[in-house]
Amino acid sequence: MPPAFNRFYKYDIATHALTPISEGPGEQSSPLILATDNGSHAMGIYAPQQPSKEYETVGYGRWSFKPERVNKWNAVFRYGKKNADGEPVKSGDYAFRHFVLVGSLDDVTTAMKFITEDHRK
Repeated sequence: MPPAFNRFYKYDIATHALTPISEGPGEQSSPLILATDNGSHAMGIYAPQQPSKEYETVGYGRWSFKPERVNKWNAVFRYGKKNADGEPVKSGDYAFRHFVLVGSLDDVTTAMKFITEDHRK
């Protein structure tokens, strides 16, 4: 993302609170929103299948690459050597659903509340 998206937030699904966080680098378990200083532009990421089993404290990463003038977010899914049933993870195709929300900071926060409430039912 362009360097103007320099405000990093995590979104608490349970309370709908938006909390400023550092630009990282790092991962944590809450959906992310990156925004411009004045909040006129923002982008958020929500993955309903997060967090990955046995990786409950990570999953949403963020970075600021100053020399390259780029900021980044991601949603990472991890599997250990065994799947949820204790069987070895097999090679093949895996699908992970992601919602990318775009608009003003208010728009993205409102959409994040809507989408997370809808998927918790």
